[in-house]
Amino acid sequence: MKHTLTTGLFLTLLAPTALAQFMLADQFGVSDGDNFGWATAFLGDLDGDGFLEWASGAPSATAGGRTGAGRVSIYSGRTGVEIRAHEGTQINMGLGTAVVDHGDINGDGVSDYAISAPGFSGPVMGSGRVMVYSGVDGSVLRLFGGTESSSSLGRVLDAGGDVNGDGVQDLAIAEPGSSHQAYGGGRVRVFSGANGALLFTASGTTQLEGRGQSTAIVEDVDGDGFDDVVAGAPFASFNDVRIYSGRTGALIRSIAPQVQVDTRMGLAVDGMGDVDGDGLGDVLLATNEARRYAPGGGVISLVGRVRIHSGLTGAVITEVEGAQQWESLGRYAKSIADRDGDGLRDFAAFKRYGSDRLVVYSSATGAVLAEHAVEVTTSNGFGTSFSGAADVNGDGVEDFLVGNQRWPFDDYRGRAILLSGKPPVGTDATCDPFLPMGIAKLTVQGAEAVGGNDLTLHVTGVPASTFGYFLTSRSTQLGPNFGGALSLCLGGATPIGRYAGNVLQPSSTGFVQQTIDLNSIPTPTGAVSASAGETHFFQLWFRRGTGSDFSTTVGVTFQ
Repeated sequence: MKHTLTTGLFLTLLAPTALAQFMLADQFGVSDGDNFGWATAFLGDLDGDGFLEWASGAPSATAGGRTGAGRVSIYSGRTGVEIRAHEGTQINMGLGTAVVDHGDINGDGVSDYAISAPGFSGPVMGSGRVMVYSGVDGSVLRLFGGTESSSSLGRVLDAGGDVNGDGVQDLAIAEPGSSHQAYGGGRVRVFSGANGALLFTASGTTQLEGRGQSTAIVEDVDGDGFDDVVAGAPFASFNDVRIYSGRTGALIRSIAPQVQVDTRMGLAVDGMGDVDGDGLGDVLLATNEARRYAPGGGVISLVGRVRIHSGLTGAVITEVEGAQQWESLGRYAKSIADRDGDGLRDFAAFKRYGSDRLVVYSSATGAVLAEHAVEVTTSNGFGTSFSGAADVNGDGVEDFLVGNQRWPFDDYRGRAILLSGKPPVGTDATCDPFLPMGIAKLTVQGAEAVGGNDLTLHVTGVPASTFGYFLTSRSTQLGPNFGGALSLCLGGATPIGRYAGNVLQPSSTGFVQQTIDLNSIPTPTGAVSASAGETHFFQLWFRRGTGSDFSTTVGVTFQ
């Protein structure tokens, strides 16, 4: 059965989980034009501390005085500190255009990773290069070089599967500018993770097809026991998505777009595992440029669409689409772990109308399971790259890694944000009747159980060069405004406690956080312990210019 939902209508009817905005880490580029966050990736545990690392590429960054050489930064999943970096060695080589975890290909027990530089020149201009690095020490384990000028070797990479069944993750390298079989037809080459040997090539067959602009290794779709490969050509005149046999390289199936409405279908592709229960892998296809027919006639453009197709037949299993023009659902979409407990992998996709959201959907029904948002100072929002989900902080829930190379205000310095996959706790209790733009927003993360003593306050949108501290009370009332965007919202029936002993300074991107000890909540007469059944409200005070300002207010009822 095909399930189709229009996301805006579903949100109105069912009101899914509150927006999660909790950032585990926040990094950004050094200079305007770096395009930091163009590519992001979860990696393995490289430093042996039990936490996954993550990476962000800045393909336009200047390195060693070489303009556009590119740079890739690798960050500790535990601390968020940069632990390693790779820099380009040629002008305009674009190191960091794509980054992927490659698994442990050399048997040393640590995952390795691959990084591309499509602008690398050698033996001809812009032939491109892909480097595979050791997870242990960052040394180069393997090189793959292009042979055609401006073929964009490595524009897309994927190493999410084993196509030859030897137990080692293989590497798919897209070369969408290749003229291997037709001028600009593009191609995808798949290499053995074990020894780097070429396993097969899937080439575009028509001029300017650009096959490989989207590429993924996916679970076995034809029942031969081997993972297969999906390659899209979203900018071709006929933008079909093709599935190739991982075992032989032969074309298994072409999934054609729906005429007139599926513009650029296949901008994002991924494997979904078995969604329809036939024992074979299914595939995700998405485009943010899709249109839909309006109820009264005509076409609404740029609503976006994400579909799950049967790997066996190509039929649509589940479909979600945007409700409004410019919503642009699906420019980035990825398979994630089961979120609704039905035993099936679910998926997440960006939509960009109004304010940007990373929306989590059920793969079985298309129902919205959660939405994730973060305040960013850019007219183009966050989510210009999306690396799917992985549990970085070890809380048992997959987290999300997103990049925005346009940050801030289209200056293209770039930013990468690690979002907690856990939904927030508490409810919004802000007193101000109208909320202006640019306010500081409070999110509470952790657990409402008193015995767990697990609560962290996190605020985004605070001016970088300021200071502040958290306030708490058992009650709320609309209080005075001291020249800021929001008013004091605490007090009334119960007095206000101040965490004044912990004065906080925001990060350069404007966020602060503090872990709260539930056994020591401040009051004017001394610290108290939280008890089950009590509601405590929290708000941040901070200096803004010569006046004062406050964040939004959140109330937490403890259990």
